[in-house]
Amino acid sequence: MTNEEAEVYGRYGYFSKPFSFNSKGKVISLNFQACNNLDWWLWKEQDRQDPGGQIEWFENELSELEKNDGFAYVIAHI
Repeated sequence: MTNEEAEVYGRYGYFSKPFSFNSKGKVISLNFQACNNLDWWLWKEQDRQDPGGQIEWFENELSELEKNDGFAYVIAHI
């Protein structure tokens, strides 16, 4: 991981990494804590956004893969 990737992962909990065995593929890890309906802090109006720009980033990752005929394994965690 680059320093920037490690900083985003440490702060927001998402990342992607290309596979070493296939340059067209990558693993994408998403932080689903923002979707956890048992996290009462998320009920505050100001927190109902895209934390850390994760959704926008995910859309960009998928668009780039699609343009390059790539693929991804998507994993998620809370």
